Amino acid sequence: MNGLNTAKMLLLRGNSGAEVRELKTALQRALGEHAAIEYGLVLDEQFDAATESALRAWQASAGLVADGIAGPRTRAALGCPSAAKQALRVDASLVSRLFPFTGSASVALNLPYVSSALAEFGLTEERLVYAALATIRAEAEGFVPIAEQPSPFNTRPGQEAFGVYDGRLGNRLPGDGARYRGRGYVQLTGRHNYARFGAMLGIPLLDNPDSACSPEVAACLLAAYLDANRARLCAALDTEHEDLVAARRVVNGGSHGLQRFRETYTRAKELLASFGGRLFDTAAPQDGPDDQV
Repeated sequence: MNGLNTAKMLLLRGNSGAEVRELKTALQRALGEHAAIEYGLVLDEQFDAATESALRAWQASAGLVADGIAGPRTRAALGCPSAAKQALRVDASLVSRLFPFTGSASVALNLPYVSSALAEFGLTEERLVYAALATIRAEAEGFVPIAEQPSPFNTRPGQEAFGVYDGRLGNRLPGDGARYRGRGYVQLTGRHNYARFGAMLGIPLLDNPDSACSPEVAACLLAAYLDANRARLCAALDTEHEDLVAARRVVNGGSHGLQRFRETYTRAKELLASFGGRLFDTAAPQDGPDDQV
């Protein structure tokens, strides 16, 4: 997205700069001065261990995943001024209808991370929101960011798990296939993609590939991937009859999960028509956590 500083979208230990100071100021306000002193929170531009501890404590108290990562969801809930100017409010109860085999609790917990990331990237058009939800169901139907498991598609009989990926997708070192296996809502795969999107988001994804399954990171990777391929995705969805096969290939490249993708995208459109636009809307962000974002 033009003009978007994606490298400052996710803040974690080791980061520095004005965005960190903004985060710490909001965190001090949310925790209260006494609690901030207790955690040793100093209002500077360094995201240190004390900042991470204070952030984890606040996240836990606010009902967020306490991973110490401040992404769009956490920063919006804290009321950080640099959070997305326009919130994407998605009705979790209606989205649950798009995931018939998924517990509503998973949708309620993880949907706000996704909608916050989509808003941050400006992916708020109806068709793009539908495509994002359909992608999640196709890749991670439980609406939880997951790591790929060994299967006949990625592991040859009698060989190391994920060996099919060795020597491909930028993998060049022994074990890279397993190290950079599919993770998150888009099943990001391969050293090349971990390097590319880690750099895009300003996080050490190559050094810590498991972080791709953190709710904040997984949601931003989904949004970043769709945004990077926005032209192709929109071209597929702009056709008269909406080429959902081509839209699915934007993420997967094949037909894996196509039926789930198609069902979810089509059902989302039907729900929007049935409920008069209540599936989602855009509005100014509100302070504090919310079951709609």
